[in-house]
Amino acid sequence: MGSSSCIVTIFLVVVAAFAGNHLGKLNVGKFSLGESGALVAGMTLSLFLRNYSLLIPSWLIKTSLIFFIATVGLIAGKKIQTVIKSHGFKFALLGLSITFIGALTSYIVVLTLPTLSKGHAAGTYVGALTSSPGLASALESATDYGKIMGSNYSADVGIAYAISYPIGVLLVILSTKLLPQVFNIGTQNKELTSSHALDATADITGNKPVNMQKAISFVLSFAICCVLGYLSGNIALPLYKIGYFKLGTTGGVLLSSLALGYQRKVFFLDFRINEKVLNKVRSLSLLIFLSSIGLKYGSLFFKTLSFNLIGILFASLVAGSISILFGFWVGHRIFKLDWPLLLGALCGGMTSTPGLGAAIEAVNSDEPVLGYGATYPFALFGMVLFTKMIFVLPAI
Repeated sequence: MGSSSCIVTIFLVVVAAFAGNHLGKLNVGKFSLGESGALVAGMTLSLFLRNYSLLIPSWLIKTSLIFFIATVGLIAGKKIQTVIKSHGFKFALLGLSITFIGALTSYIVVLTLPTLSKGHAAGTYVGALTSSPGLASALESATDYGKIMGSNYSADVGIAYAISYPIGVLLVILSTKLLPQVFNIGTQNKELTSSHALDATADITGNKPVNMQKAISFVLSFAICCVLGYLSGNIALPLYKIGYFKLGTTGGVLLSSLALGYQRKVFFLDFRINEKVLNKVRSLSLLIFLSSIGLKYGSLFFKTLSFNLIGILFASLVAGSISILFGFWVGHRIFKLDWPLLLGALCGGMTSTPGLGAAIEAVNSDEPVLGYGATYPFALFGMVLFTKMIFVLPAI
């Protein structure tokens, strides 16, 4: 990408983030998009500016994602142990059951439609559940399966993912807004606070003068948290006759930030970071991430609709909706989880980072991060396993 194109695309991201921030503040009755307005703004811009939106740099998306996940993990880390001890197996079952239902629904709906393949089914599945690691697994399986069958299933996976991903993101975001209203669930929760907040970075909020030594400590601790998470997320663990399992960037950064946030201090590094500062970084990075995703995938979404694959659009709506509703029913009716934890678990089961941002905003609390962090690894494992199973099962 040339320097001029890079500047233009970054400018578009800033415009989409700014417009989305204001769009999210508009209320229609009790409903508002919140920070998720950046996703809608990005998709809308990409409809008119496809040439530039396709050039959104991957480093911008990945960096903003890492920053967002690291901030929410550090905030919630001090409570994660209690949650896992109390509800650990429930989150594991939720993660596996949501991904299983999503895979089964995608497989049945897509393969009962004419002209659609297992590649379309796998792409719809990982797109409707918004899983980038799942996409990597689907593409790998499609390549192997395609060699046996003599077909290019990788292209089918990519097209179905491009259509299903925006649908999956919007479904998760809408569920954070609509489920409490439809089922009359209280959403008033006190925001998590840290009794160990540092005065080191209070200067950013304008409350105290700058302390350069503590500010450097904040930057160093935060950077190490991000780097450790990125590296651990890329460690490949072998799965018997299935392939390899990786947490990926999101999973690695989330688990490292939760662990360091719980530990609070490691050697000379202090992870008791002022929550006001973390919340500012979280909001900014989430706006950039959502607007970048909207710009990048929005144009592909509108473009692939012209391929008469409305069946995939229908299948993604069905698979995403059933997965969310099933997870909600199990978590609410059977496991009796508190709404903030269940909301985070639903986002974790759908492996949806944009949804997590909407969940945090919906309940005005960082508590959904606990449910997300406890559910996400199991959901990610399920995504990898069930994606491969789609290609193994016989055609309908």
